[in-house]
Amino acid sequence: MIYKKFLCVILFTTLSCGVESEQVSEQVETSLCAPQEAELSTVSDLVFFLNSLDKPLSLNCAVGSLPNNFGLSATESKISVQPAHDRFQSRIFLVFDESLYLSIVPGENLLEIGEVYSETLTIKAEINFPLEDEATVAMPFRNVSDELIGRKKCGAVCHDESVEVDSFGGVSVYASTTIRPNPSELISLDEMKSLFDQNCLESSSPCDSYEAVFKHDDIHSFDFPEHLPFF
Repeated sequence: MIYKKFLCVILFTTLSCGVESEQVSEQVETSLCAPQEAELSTVSDLVFFLNSLDKPLSLNCAVGSLPNNFGLSATESKISVQPAHDRFQSRIFLVFDESLYLSIVPGENLLEIGEVYSETLTIKAEINFPLEDEATVAMPFRNVSDELIGRKKCGAVCHDESVEVDSFGGVSVYASTTIRPNPSELISLDEMKSLFDQNCLESSSPCDSYEAVFKHDDIHSFDFPEHLPFF
């Protein structure tokens, strides 16, 4: 009898500690992934910002740590190197200073980046998460740079001819035509909030992405300039 009681105490303590450890881990990640103060207007700004955060760094934690007060736009378009799945798992744009476009698809680990270069061109970059170590300034451009034909991946098909505008560590940086979302496929900020409320009663990978976005203050709707082309 004493043995059984002792065994029960051990099992109860172990299970309780396990639950408590998970709760502590979630609390620590929540505190570490809270919105930070930063000025983001270029890809380099973003790299320096991400390098200031603890590693390993998930995309959700990176998004959750972004500064408050950004523009949001979303599209259900599947015509992209980062296609939406549906209206819930849409392609979401987070826009800072009207000069840095970040896009995610809830539940995925790719961050697409566009830095405004001119009225019609944006510099293209991307980062795959998680980040285990600090990123170099060249890293976001490496995946989209094609050394053989000198064009941004998808550039010739989706964004017209690309123009080399810089290089870092031997990696070329390209700007190409800025394509705005098709107006008929846009999802409003209010609908995005409703989709979050309706679909995220329980935790899931896409819902964690929504949580990372909507933990911020001062989110406002962003409209891409109407002079930009769309598909």
